This record gives sequence, C-alpha cells and structure tokens, in this order.
Amino acid sequence: MATVKIILDKKKSNQRQDGSFPIKLKVQKEGKHLPINLKKYALIEQWDEDKFNKTFKNYKRENNELRKKLVIAETLIQDYENEIHSWSI
Repeated sequence: MATVKIILDKKKSNQRQDGSFPIKLKVQKEGKHLPINLKKYALIEQWDEDKFNKTFKNYKRENNELRKKLVIAETLIQDYENEIHSWSI
C-alpha cells in the first residue's frame, strides 16, 4: 500500500533565492518515493512538519488547500489500488 505525505523539501539544491523551499506531496510505495511539487513555497521558520505555521500569511487557508490536495491524492491511490492490485513508482 502506498502512503502520501506533505513535506517541505529542504534539499539545498531546491532552495530558492529568497531562502524558501518547495512544498511537495511525497508518494511512497515499497521503499521508492515520488515527489510531486505543489508550486507552494515556505521558509523553514514558516513550516511545522506537515503544514504552514502561524508565521505564514493566510496559513489557515493555505493549510486547508494542502489538506484538500492530500485527500485527493489519497483517494486516487486508494481507488487505483482497489481496481489494480499491483503497481509501482
């Protein structure tokens, strides 16, 4: 079964000039992972494990958007796994 998480990709090579990092959906299955860029960015100080914190402008709205994308991804994966029993990344 695959898992999906929201992450702040803190790789130095992904850091933007303003110091922010991309927020991604990380789909993981059988030890392999597929990062999906959500076209959102945050500074390390604006991020708490899997969501924006209060220092990020409009953090509640942005967190709601992230949750919706996570639910969509989880639903797609679950539906796919129910129809096709074997797949890989």
